[in-house]
Amino acid sequence: MIIVSDMHVKSPQVSVMMLVYNQDKFLEQAINSVLKQDFDFEYEIIIGEDFSTDKSREICIEFQKIYPEKIKLLLQDNNKGLMKNYHDILNICRGKYITGCAGDDYWIDNLKIKKQFDFLEKNNEYALIHTGFYVLEDQNGDKIEHKINKNDCDTRFEELLYGNQIGALTKCYRNSIYFDYIKKIKPIKKGWLMEDYPFWLWISLNHKIKYIPDLTAVYRIHSNSMSNSNDLLKVTLFEFNVAQIREFFAIENDKLDLIKDNLSWIYNETFNFFYAHSYFGNEVKLLKEKLKLYNRLSYLNRIRLWGLNNKFTFYLSTIYIVNHKRFRNLLDPIINYKRLLIF
Repeated sequence: MIIVSDMHVKSPQVSVMMLVYNQDKFLEQAINSVLKQDFDFEYEIIIGEDFSTDKSREICIEFQKIYPEKIKLLLQDNNKGLMKNYHDILNICRGKYITGCAGDDYWIDNLKIKKQFDFLEKNNEYALIHTGFYVLEDQNGDKIEHKINKNDCDTRFEELLYGNQIGALTKCYRNSIYFDYIKKIKPIKKGWLMEDYPFWLWISLNHKIKYIPDLTAVYRIHSNSMSNSNDLLKVTLFEFNVAQIREFFAIENDKLDLIKDNLSWIYNETFNFFYAHSYFGNEVKLLKEKLKLYNRLSYLNRIRLWGLNNKFTFYLSTIYIVNHKRFRNLLDPIINYKRLLIF
C-alpha cells in the first residue's frame, strides 16, 4: 500500500472517500463533481485505487498532481477487493465527518456537503444524514428518481431491516462512530460482501439517522456489478449474503419475527437455485463460505446443504425432500414413543 500526499490539510472538517477500481470511463466526472462542492471549510479527498487494470490509476495520479493540497491517494500494491480497500481508506480519513462517492458515480448538488455538515453540526443526536438520488441505467441511459419520502424524516432500524434505503453516495456521518462499529461488530471477519448496509443497521440501533429528499447524486448501475449482475450465481450469492446481514442484526436485537418469512423465502430460493442447476464442487464451496454461525437454517435447508456434497447425496436428499412429509409422519410416532419412555 502506497500513500501519496504532497500537502496535508491541517484540520479537515470532512473527508470524502472514493473507492476506485477499473472505472476510467467515469472517474473524471466523479472527482470533478466532488471538487465542485461549495463550502468554506477545509476538506480532504481520499482516493483508494485498488490496482486497476485500466487507466484509473493514471487518472488518479494526474488529479493528485493538480490538487495536491486536497487529494490524498492510497495506491494498493495488489487488488485488495472492495471490503479491504474500503476499510483501508477509512483508517486514514481525518475529517470530523465522512462522506463518499464511488469512482463511477457523481454528485449533482454543489451544496450537498454543506447541507449535511450544517445539519450534523446543529444536531448532535444524529450520527448520519442521507438524501435522495437518481439511479442511472448504464446500458440504456434511463435516469430514475430514488426517494424514500417526499419530506424530511428519520430512518429507523425496522425500515432498514426490510431493505437498504440509504444510498452510499449520499451519506455523511460522524467519523467517531466508525471505529466503535468495527470494534463491536468486526464486519470483515463475518465475510459480508457489503461495506455499508451493516454499518447503517448498526448506526440506526445506536444513533439517529436523518433523511432529506434533495436529489444530490447519481448512482450508476452496471450490468456486471455484484448487486445487478446477469450472472445468476453471482446474484444469488449476493442476495444470500444480504439476507445473512439482516438475520444477524435481527437475531442480535430480538427482531427476527419481523423478517422471518422473508428470510425463509430467500434461503429456500437459494437452495432451490443450487438444486435446479445441480451445482457441486466450487459453486457449493462459495455457498458454504457464506454460511456463518448466525444462520439458523431450517432442517430441510440443512438437508439441502448436505445434499450438495456430491451426486449421491444430492440423489438421497432429493428423495427425502420430495417425500419429507411422508417420512415425518412415519418418524413422529417413533420420536414421541421415545419421549414417553424418557419421562
